[in-house]
Amino acid sequence: GAVRHVETTRHHIGELLASGEARLGTIAQRLGLSERTLHRRLGDEGASFAGLLEEVRRERAQLLLEDRGLSCSEVAFLLGYTETAPFFRAFRRWTGTTPQVWRRNASA
Repeated sequence: GAVRHVETTRHHIGELLASGEARLGTIAQRLGLSERTLHRRLGDEGASFAGLLEEVRRERAQLLLEDRGLSCSEVAFLLGYTETAPFFRAFRRWTGTTPQVWRRNASA
């Protein structure tokens, strides 16, 4: 069967998020492809690297926020953000609310 670059890329993004290495170049290298080739193949499957990174981060953020033992800043770090502000802005864009409010509502 044909390699599904979207699924493979999502998998690698998930593995590399916390290390801050979830970048197109790093993943292309892992797959033995050039950045341009990976970019093109994702496009052929109707996806973009930035879109996949955002998707995986959003899904992972919601899972991690369910863990009461993690602070919001720890969640941001585990998603590959070096600071909390960009994570909070992204989370608000994804969900329309803050991580703290989302967490409260999720446990209600």
